[in-house]
Amino acid sequence: MSEVVVTNRGVGGALCLPGRPALPVTVLLRHSSQEPPALRAVVVLDDEEPVDLVFDRSLVSEGITGRARDGVVQVRVENDRVALLVAGLTLTLPLADVVDLLLASYLAAPTDAAPTDAVPT
Repeated sequence: MSEVVVTNRGVGGALCLPGRPALPVTVLLRHSSQEPPALRAVVVLDDEEPVDLVFDRSLVSEGITGRARDGVVQVRVENDRVALLVAGLTLTLPLADVVDLLLASYLAAPTDAAPTDAVPT
């Protein structure tokens, strides 16, 4: 069994709901080698339970180089920010932090890597 690699990065972001001003939020960006294709953005709101948003790592990678869309999820770069759009909600994060997390995630679990708790055959 391989070692589980978890990458965490706390960043400042903004949460936007339609028709409302942007709300500054703290976001914990996470990747685990146990779940290679997933990137998580845990949004911390004052006096509320954190909201755990899960994005496909390849979709976020595509969105860094050009707009990407998969169903109701869209990813695009706006200046030095990444906008993650999910069903009317927009989460914007610093581009450099998202790129750093992506690079760390691909080092920990390359594309097509099996989860680290997989049993070797």
